[in-house]
Amino acid sequence: MFGLNAGQQYTFRVFAVNFNGKSLPSLSLTVYACGMPSGMASPTYVASDKTSITITWLPPTYQGGCSVYDYAVYRDNKGAATIW
Repeated sequence: MFGLNAGQQYTFRVFAVNFNGKSLPSLSLTVYACGMPSGMASPTYVASDKTSITITWLPPTYQGGCSVYDYAVYRDNKGAATIW
């Protein structure tokens, strides 16, 4: 579906149509149109060695109306904090 508002709850049902007419409706499905997650806290340092670092983080405080299924972790370029 297009033209939905992010974070808004919608209810859907389906009809089948042929030349004899329209069927009875399906059962309803209520879902949210997802928005972007927000409220990410800073990552937390766990441990490191010469070539690696371990960090952890909490999930966002707002998931956007749908479950978060992945995370993207970026690091700066050579410790400059200017190019990611």
